[in-house]
Amino acid sequence: STLPVELLLQRQKKRAVRVSMLAAAAAILISAVVLCLQTVPERPATLAGFRVAPNSAFTLTHAEDGEKLMGNVLNEGSRIVVEHGVVEISLPHDVRAVVEAPATVKLLDERTLKLDHGRAFFHVPAEEGRGFTVVTPHQRIVDLGTAFGVDLRPDRNEVELHVFEGRVRVDP
Repeated sequence: STLPVELLLQRQKKRAVRVSMLAAAAAILISAVVLCLQTVPERPATLAGFRVAPNSAFTLTHAEDGEKLMGNVLNEGSRIVVEHGVVEISLPHDVRAVVEAPATVKLLDERTLKLDHGRAFFHVPAEEGRGFTVVTPHQRIVDLGTAFGVDLRPDRNEVELHVFEGRVRVDP
């Protein structure tokens, strides 16, 4: 039996639509597999944030070569050189550091900040921040839950330490 021409054309259109749908589904599936197999470069862990007082001048560098971090954030190895003004650093465990220029600080890890020179005030909560350490060229200051200040000038070989509240341990 012969089918009318219109019925044959209708079947061909349906078949063409099915083939197109299958091709689109296959393309989506292949794209999904490729995306799942791609490795996304891991961004460095952000450990701290900082704020800068108005009219302050500073330079920020990071340890990872070529790695750009967005915003005012620090990771392990980040260094801030404060040329003029004040920078407040918000560290993990609710530790806060206020650094006055001229100063150079480097974040070594989530509990250690290196102060090459400068004046800084540290507020460390008793429980969460215990063990926070400030490393200077001359000594290590380990916090035991307190508020303290450090004044380290590049032209002197001693560190001036002021404990405002609580206790610290000083290691040579």
